[in-house]
Amino acid sequence: MGESELALPSPQRGGRGLAPVVRVDADKCRNCHACIAACPVKYCNVASGEVVEINSDRCIACGCCIDACTHSARLPVDDWDAFWSDLQAGVKIVAVVAPAVVAAFPHRYQHLNGWLKSAGVRAAFDVSLGAELTVQSYLRHIQEDQPRTVVAQPCPAIVNYIELYRPELLPHLAPAGSPMQHSMAMIRRYYPQYADHKIAVISPCIAKKREFEATGLGDYNVTMRSLHNYIQEQRIDLARFPQVEFEGPPAERAVLFSSPGGLRDTLERWNADAARATRKIEGPRTVYAYLDELPQALKEGCAPLLIDCLNCEKGCNGGTGTPARKLGHDRIEFLVAERARQARAHYASKGPRDADAQDAIAPTLQELDEPGLYRREYVNRAADARVRKPGPAELQAIYAQMYKQRQEDFYNCGACGYSTCEGMATAIFNGLNRPENCHYFLASLNQQTERQQTETLKGVMVDFEQTIAKVNHVAKTTDRLQAVANAILRISNQTHILALNASIEASRAGAAGAAFGVVSKAVRDLARSVRQEAEAIDPCSVAMREAFDTVLVEVDRLAQRLATVIQRNTGKPH
Repeated sequence: MGESELALPSPQRGGRGLAPVVRVDADKCRNCHACIAACPVKYCNVASGEVVEINSDRCIACGCCIDACTHSARLPVDDWDAFWSDLQAGVKIVAVVAPAVVAAFPHRYQHLNGWLKSAGVRAAFDVSLGAELTVQSYLRHIQEDQPRTVVAQPCPAIVNYIELYRPELLPHLAPAGSPMQHSMAMIRRYYPQYADHKIAVISPCIAKKREFEATGLGDYNVTMRSLHNYIQEQRIDLARFPQVEFEGPPAERAVLFSSPGGLRDTLERWNADAARATRKIEGPRTVYAYLDELPQALKEGCAPLLIDCLNCEKGCNGGTGTPARKLGHDRIEFLVAERARQARAHYASKGPRDADAQDAIAPTLQELDEPGLYRREYVNRAADARVRKPGPAELQAIYAQMYKQRQEDFYNCGACGYSTCEGMATAIFNGLNRPENCHYFLASLNQQTERQQTETLKGVMVDFEQTIAKVNHVAKTTDRLQAVANAILRISNQTHILALNASIEASRAGAAGAAFGVVSKAVRDLARSVRQEAEAIDPCSVAMREAFDTVLVEVDRLAQRLATVIQRNTGKPH
């Protein structure tokens, strides 16, 4: 049907959600928000607790968070365990192998076919042939429906993004499935000997699991990374296994499909005008911003005929599920070009020109190109991705929680992962984050804590100053005690002398002075006792003075330390 008849699907409510393709290792997550910063859609991350979790129904499965996490807390999910368990149990399985295999297993992809067969896989098909069929489906759509713009859909992350966040672009998504879908539909339709077999897709992409669930084709998404890891762990030497060709007719130019622009290059052979009207764009930092701008370009009538778009910068060859993701661009493209030369050599016997290869492969594609067999439909999932936007009053309330009261408090530093303070506030408003994860909030909280500590220290200083005054007072009292002791000693000496003189006089008085002699003796004894006590006071008063001197030095030293701490916290001398 024509573009004017293309209807926008209604938002999906309820039903089955999107399969998780990334898991979080809670023990390794540091809540650093690097995953949020790298995520093109942000709000699929839930950071309201101690660990940043994932809401899979909002996640587009781009894999950016896996690359960004330096703690290995974000891990890809695939069906390797189920595939290998079923294969060992004797379940009948055939494999479809993505063309990115040439980068994942350099010079060994045919040996990989041999190993798969030795492990029990009944046959291996090349997705490159499915890519040839995909181009035929696109051409038919362009020629028969005459759409204004077609967004290519081999990349499931792109499909996820449009279904969730740009549903207005759904009518422009190519109504034909991906090369993998074409490959699996072809097997089901034209290879009845495998009708009761399950299909394992040797894939470079974690998001392909969702495509298989949406189309009902594909039983296992076995990423090349998992396959590579198993082969490494088991110390399997692929070179020891025979080279086995793929089942079915060989592809030619579409072996380039896994590279950026591969769709355009394959299309060029069949329709040069359509190829020239194709926009090639890839990479998460570019492609999603482009898709956000595309509705306006469509309104203005300046959008291209075909958009060859991929999530990964290196195309599927550097996909989220392949060990080649870390290889350099030149190394990857060298390996792909090498295979392209081999593919073209197969058709060289038909003639040296591109037209000769086209004539050679055309009958096969026509035989397999059954209208309707490869059709793909999409779901409007916007309801799952909807985020409530806080109003002005609600924003102000959240900003108050984040200690943002003045214009200069809005740093838009991006430390939270959302680029702007409003983005963070929106996440908090939707229960996807918390004020404690705001850098400015933490700085303000630290400043508030420092102010409280400074006030406490100032109070301690006052207490110390009062203590110093008291100690000084007691020390002075101790000094007076020494003077009193000396005075008592003088009085005691004088009293002793007077008592002695009185005794002498009493002895001269005879019996009349006997009573006075008794009194004189008592006074003399008292003077002796007072003298002894006064003499005891002297060393005590000296020891007390020395002790107080020591206390004064220590208290003064501690006071200086407190003053230094206060000055460091406030920048002002106390």
